[in-house]
Amino acid sequence: MSGLLVKDFKLVFKRKRFLIILLAIMIILFLNADAAFAIFYPTMVGMIMAISTISYDEYDNGYSFLFTLPITRKGYVLEKFLFGFIWITGCWIFGNAVHLVMSSFRAEAAEILAFSSYSFFILGVFVVMLSIMISIELSFGMEKSRMVLALIFGVCMVIGFVGPKLMTNLGITGEEMSNRLSSVPDGLVALVWITAAVVITVGGFIISTRVMEKKEF
Repeated sequence: MSGLLVKDFKLVFKRKRFLIILLAIMIILFLNADAAFAIFYPTMVGMIMAISTISYDEYDNGYSFLFTLPITRKGYVLEKFLFGFIWITGCWIFGNAVHLVMSSFRAEAAEILAFSSYSFFILGVFVVMLSIMISIELSFGMEKSRMVLALIFGVCMVIGFVGPKLMTNLGITGEEMSNRLSSVPDGLVALVWITAAVVITVGGFIISTRVMEKKEF
């Protein structure tokens, strides 16, 4: 497990030029970005970089060599989830830190968004997305997974386009829906979201493990 973690961290840090360019882009964007973007962007990039390590392992029949080492397939999946969580959390903390620094430079009253429920909601969203994307990547492979993700994105776009029109046809306005949602206690919303995140993450791990155990290299 520790060996796989070291491997993945080295794979990420090996792309030094990419990280430096990315850091420069982040700083430039943060100068004019709001707090939500300052936390959202690095966390999203961290998720993408964590997923990319699977592509490195798969490239050029890498699995055939990797599983000659003393690791189990379940251990491999567990490491990918653990590495992804660690890396995403690190990027999320970085985004929070940059937000606070930028707020001080702007001479604004720094909103402690780093410790707010919204900031943790952003982290939870990307943890869920990571779990889903690991399952897709391991299930369909490097090439087919892109098509599957594009299909999922397309379906989400259609739902986002059709949903409001359907609500209008049913006589439900956006303001009415917003009022209904705002009446729900924050504690209940948090409980539902945390439960859903845990269920999706555990489900993604189980699916990924079964996929890897059935694969032939």
